[in-house]
Amino acid sequence: MTVKELDSLMTLIAEKKRQMEQQESETNMQILLVFLHCLRKQKLEELNEIQTDLQYIKDDISSVERHRLDLYRTKERYSMRLRMLLDEPAASKMWPSPMDKPNSAFVPNSRAPPSTSSPGGLNNRRFDLRAPASHQGHQRRDALASSDPPNPPIQSGNVIARKRRVQAQFNELQEYYLQRRRTGAQSHRQEDVVAMNREGYHEGLEDFQSVLTTFTRYSRLRVIAELRHGDLFHSANIVSR
Repeated sequence: MTVKELDSLMTLIAEKKRQMEQQESETNMQILLVFLHCLRKQKLEELNEIQTDLQYIKDDISSVERHRLDLYRTKERYSMRLRMLLDEPAASKMWPSPMDKPNSAFVPNSRAPPSTSSPGGLNNRRFDLRAPASHQGHQRRDALASSDPPNPPIQSGNVIARKRRVQAQFNELQEYYLQRRRTGAQSHRQEDVVAMNREGYHEGLEDFQSVLTTFTRYSRLRVIAELRHGDLFHSANIVSR
């Protein structure tokens, strides 16, 4: 083989090497581009899902705040009605005066001579008559106030404990909430109807509130029965009440 033929062969090998390197580079770039497109598509889907979830959360926050405002307004109307009832003159008819009671201590005695020991005796008697009336007014207010339905405030310790339970199981509660909201929204989107309860809650939010209330109400939960779908005749599948 001559030197010229050897140079031509080396040139051909070098060209083949460049072609292979270029092809490998193009393949690597194509794989990278496919990966980036898939990643972009996935992130766009996640972004769309997050935006949808944020819209669900925004709507639910508005519903809860609106219901909370309605409860506050109802409480204010009740308080105003109670104050009007306390200040109403007709309410005094429900409470008899001490002078109308048969066993009243202020029964006039015609046989007893009028007290003349001091010139202020009449004034003292008038003051004694006004004192029970004032005490009667306080009793009336207390009795009307006691007609308020018992609604003791929630203890701060109880609230803190329930919040801690939510924080401890936040991920599980978050997944369940989003699952219920997405499922409910998809089913009602297919039916072109939005299910709302009387509080203005969506069906998924109402279901989640029920679960959250039950979950935070108890300090400990335990499994009483479980189903094994692989073995229908397993003893764990037998649930008795």
